[in-house]
Amino acid sequence: MEGKWGEFNTYPPMQMATIDGGAAGDLTVAGLKPIYTLVAVVNVAAAGANLVDEFTITDTNTINNTGGTDTTGMLLLVVWYSGDAGL
Repeated sequence: MEGKWGEFNTYPPMQMATIDGGAAGDLTVAGLKPIYTLVAVVNVAAAGANLVDEFTITDTNTINNTGGTDTTGMLLLVVWYSGDAGL
């Protein structure tokens, strides 16, 4: 079990980043991979509105919400579970 704890600390499975919003479509999130699980995409400016149901991970460093909310001018908190955490 100690090995798993060490791996958890070295490679945290829950990760997050803040990004600037934009027109509905592709947005860049550094460190994101298609094998990861998107947990939340929160519009920080709108009292924490979670837009995760509109987004998918479509490529490395890319989430997409084509046809969804235009997030231009918003700050988004993106939270994901990294599937290659070694757990």
